[in-house]
Amino acid sequence: MSYYTSSCLFMCGIIFSCICLSVEDGPKNTTITKNGRVIQSETIEEDEILTVPLHCSSNCHPPCEINWFKDGTILFGETNEVFNMPRNRTMSGVYTCRATGEEGTETSKPVTVTVTYPPGSVRISPDKDTFFSKRGGTPKEDVVCTADCLPQCTYKWYYASSPQMSGYIWTTGNTLFASRRFTYTSHPFYYCEARNDLGYSKSNWIKIDVKDGPENVTVISPQAPIENSPFSLHCSANCLYGCYSYQWSNESRRLNKSTAILTFDYLNRADNGKYTCSVEDYFGRSSSTYNLKVQYPPGDVRITPENDIFYSPRAGTPYVDVVCEADCLPPCSFTWYYASSRSSPWWDTYQFTSGNTLFAKRNFTHERYPYFHCVAENSLDSAKSKWITINTKDGPENVTVTTSQSPKENQPIDLVCSANCFHGCLSYQWSYMTGGKQTYENSAILTFDNLSRTDSGEYTCNVSDYFGRRSNSYTMNVQYTDLSPTSRRGRITDIREMELKNLELEHTKLEEEIQKLREERKVLELKQQYYNFRLKQIVKGTKK
Repeated sequence: MSYYTSSCLFMCGIIFSCICLSVEDGPKNTTITKNGRVIQSETIEEDEILTVPLHCSSNCHPPCEINWFKDGTILFGETNEVFNMPRNRTMSGVYTCRATGEEGTETSKPVTVTVTYPPGSVRISPDKDTFFSKRGGTPKEDVVCTADCLPQCTYKWYYASSPQMSGYIWTTGNTLFASRRFTYTSHPFYYCEARNDLGYSKSNWIKIDVKDGPENVTVISPQAPIENSPFSLHCSANCLYGCYSYQWSNESRRLNKSTAILTFDYLNRADNGKYTCSVEDYFGRSSSTYNLKVQYPPGDVRITPENDIFYSPRAGTPYVDVVCEADCLPPCSFTWYYASSRSSPWWDTYQFTSGNTLFAKRNFTHERYPYFHCVAENSLDSAKSKWITINTKDGPENVTVTTSQSPKENQPIDLVCSANCFHGCLSYQWSYMTGGKQTYENSAILTFDNLSRTDSGEYTCNVSDYFGRRSNSYTMNVQYTDLSPTSRRGRITDIREMELKNLELEHTKLEEEIQKLREERKVLELKQQYYNFRLKQIVKGTKK
């Protein structure tokens, strides 16, 4: 309260000095009003243009200084009695106004202002386009729909076979799989709708895919699986949320190994087999298999057939394939060598051919070098076989002709041809003269049902086998008794015929011997060419 001096004017026209008392009120009854009424709370809809006029009313003489507060924080620059509050969602809060006068300050009761608005952007978290679920299960993380809206929104989820479809209602609530599991693999697309009294909005489409377990399960080894060496198998997989466990098995037999790495201290061939690594994650289990084949060098190098000596025709090959074998992994390569003796030094041992079959590419021509052995080699080591010998054969041995009885006129007789053929005789052929002509018959036995004296002569049996042809002859003199008057003349005629037949046989035999000599000459010429070639090579090597 203050006192003031002032002049007073009376009706008599005389002015006197007097003292006047004036009382000033400080701030009282400070309130927030809207449209002339006191409010405690106010709910308004958001508007980008309109404002809400809030009036700070207080009994102040003279007028008080006004300040506005939101949520306890002063609003700088707002000192008017009327605060035109923007109708913006950020302006929701608790408002007070403070009146300051000469006698102090007074603050209004708080007024809660709520600005309501429809849902704007509807978001799905985690922020992904694609989620993965177990078959008949749910994704590992909750798929949640959120939207900024006041009053709070309600949510509905819809699903469809493609984003172009309208979709069917799936569930209510902001969490997609709170009450249902993912089973509609033919309808994997989903969206969320947020709605309140002021409007609604939709999210983007998302897709739910099925995962059955880890992907790209692989089993590798950083080293080669070599016998008697340490070895390990490494299992890896792509697990979306991390791999839970590893389990190893061998040919359906579970191993007591539950780590990603399976180790072997020393490999042996008994460890061969299929090793399966099973990996489990949130979605299920997947596996991969490694086929372990322990590698080892060649051991015993064998030659089959198991003979020390084989026979071959001249410039030919043995009747059976001569094959080199060895148990080795990786598979061995084979090389054949030949020499003039089993104890030949390395410089007198030559490479003959490659491959496991001795005469697959070349024939046997080096009769001075009949000894062969095989070397088996892989990346780990090499080993060699025993020596074998290749000898030549020219045909059957011990060709003989026997008779069933003595040759007598008007009696039957069999001429039997036999021979030792190493791999069986292929053919028999008889040759002889009949009526001045050469006759041939293919049979081991030449049969005469009724001999006559004209059957006398030389009979040659030719026997063939894999290696060549050989023959032997039998001279048959038919025995008879001649009692006729003309027997002497008949005997002379018979003798002449027999001599003629014998001459013809000798001529045929001579032609055969000449042909055989020609063939032997060709073989000798080939040998001479080879020896000349080898001599040139040796001389050339000596000069170097």
